[in-house]
Amino acid sequence: MIKQERINDVYTYLVAINLNNWIYIDDPESNWDHPSSMLNPEEALIAKERTERFQNLTGLSQEAKQVIKLILDAPSEITEQIKDGRGTHRYSLNKLEKVIRKEFKWPWKVIRQSFQEIKDWLDEL
Repeated sequence: MIKQERINDVYTYLVAINLNNWIYIDDPESNWDHPSSMLNPEEALIAKERTERFQNLTGLSQEAKQVIKLILDAPSEITEQIKDGRGTHRYSLNKLEKVIRKEFKWPWKVIRQSFQEIKDWLDEL
């Protein structure tokens, strides 16, 4: 007696080799939606706007922009101060807040509002 697994394997093989079951990518009659590496115009516009918004930091307060510029353009002295000690590219948010407080002399409320604003802004991207 033939095992059920073997029957399933043979059936799958027969279905696969039957050319009538194949869908051709170039066939305009098929409904097969093949993936494309090209973005459609709407997605391309959204991606362009998102990139421009990120590059220009559009929609952020001056404080939030200063925080982002400090993070992106931080000299090695600051990056060493804010490392969390567990990895080479891991940073501590608390240490960053302390550096900002020391460098900019901002109240804690402004620092936390800036971080929240940046978080909300990134969520919108």
